[in-house]
Amino acid sequence: MKCVRCDTESLKVLDTRSQKDYVLRRRICINGHKFLTKEYAIPETQVCEKPETAKISGGSLLSALWNRKWNSSST
Repeated sequence: MKCVRCDTESLKVLDTRSQKDYVLRRRICINGHKFLTKEYAIPETQVCEKPETAKISGGSLLSALWNRKWNSSST
């Protein structure tokens, strides 16, 4: 994490307060800039599966396009 004013990464936590939905932290950088952060938990999400690529005889569609072996009548 970096200071929001001077971008230094040397930070210190001055105070931490837990709320129902988040954690509030008061921070200070080595240059004396004070700021607050709110930390939220991210709920678990499903992992998206990569869709299968279209296939044509002799290899993948991308390979055929790359090698100029594809035309609009072959779909």
